[in-house]
Amino acid sequence: MPWNEKWKIVEEYAGGGQGKVYRVVNNLERIGYTNEIVTAIRNLSAGTSKQNHNAKTDSLFENLPLLINLSNIDNQFALKELHDKSRSRDYNLSTMRMGREIHAMQVLTKLDHPNLIKLVDHDDSQYWFVTHWYSKGSVEHNRHLFTGKPLKVLVSILELLEGLKLLHEEKFIHRDIKPENIFVGSDNRLTLGDFGLVLPIAEDRTRQSVDYDNVGSRDWQPTWTYGMRSDRVNATFDIFSVGKVLWSMISGKHILQLWYFNRDDNNLEKLFPKNPAMKHINKLLSHIVVEHESDCLDTVDLLIEEISETIHRIQNLVTIYEPGVARLCPVCQDAPFELLSNDNPSKTVNFGISPGGSRHHLIFQCPSCGYVEVFHYSGKQPKLWWSSNTAPPK
Repeated sequence: MPWNEKWKIVEEYAGGGQGKVYRVVNNLERIGYTNEIVTAIRNLSAGTSKQNHNAKTDSLFENLPLLINLSNIDNQFALKELHDKSRSRDYNLSTMRMGREIHAMQVLTKLDHPNLIKLVDHDDSQYWFVTHWYSKGSVEHNRHLFTGKPLKVLVSILELLEGLKLLHEEKFIHRDIKPENIFVGSDNRLTLGDFGLVLPIAEDRTRQSVDYDNVGSRDWQPTWTYGMRSDRVNATFDIFSVGKVLWSMISGKHILQLWYFNRDDNNLEKLFPKNPAMKHINKLLSHIVVEHESDCLDTVDLLIEEISETIHRIQNLVTIYEPGVARLCPVCQDAPFELLSNDNPSKTVNFGISPGGSRHHLIFQCPSCGYVEVFHYSGKQPKLWWSSNTAPPK
């Protein structure tokens, strides 16, 4: 069946060399609405004026399915169709890739993992398919959610890795993990999508066709795969790409050249000198974003273990109280504390504490998660000196 008999275009997106991508909605009859709804609305409006039957009203009713669908994000989807033969640079390669993509999503959709995109509809003979649409877009469009927030990035990536682990267990290598292909849900959960370069790994690789086609996105693939036969890539391909994505999300930068994460202009410890968590991120990256495959973690299980240990180290960072050192929030690790009240009676009362007598208070709050620290003292000023971003007690 031609897809336009079932799906209506809302918006066209810039597609890749393989095909076009659209945001679409189901036709009215396909999503449980009936013609009786339209008939009832027409009958109600007919009693008011004959003008209700003019061209504008007819146009409204014709577009009613679209209006109903657009009011509900759950009724919106993404449709990808292959370029026709005349516009394709290599039609045979494109059809092979789309066939692989549809097959992989059929397998994974049955497993119903929350971090892997799901197939909604398809026609592998006419080369089109439909998946869920993510209104917030990809990680590339949501950098503000992650920049400078290592703990948040690690937790999000850890969830995504559970999906990638399942992908590898089903004998597929994604080969194109990058911010543009990781989608952000309404709850900020990350979902891996765009399986256009997915590669099924046969038990006996000698039976696979040998091709030297582009095995990934050059800025995100490991350098050891440059010029490699596509049937020779391993899980390390995806693991290296995840490491680059992790660095990109935390740094806020778009591209990391080769494996140079520890150069001064890329080094997270230098980009965020007041965040002690970054040294742990760099240690993690040293096992992933590497020059040689032999130095890279070679299974998703090992990567999950390393990230889990890194999360534990960051969560247990000791807060240092000394001049010039920002006191990072121990709960979210996203931001340093801000001073709410330096023994200011009105500010202390507004916070909900009633000062009195010889009682004094210093109140600090994390601007990211709201976690609060309150220091109470009487008589002498406390001996602690605060970080450079707050005023020390007078």
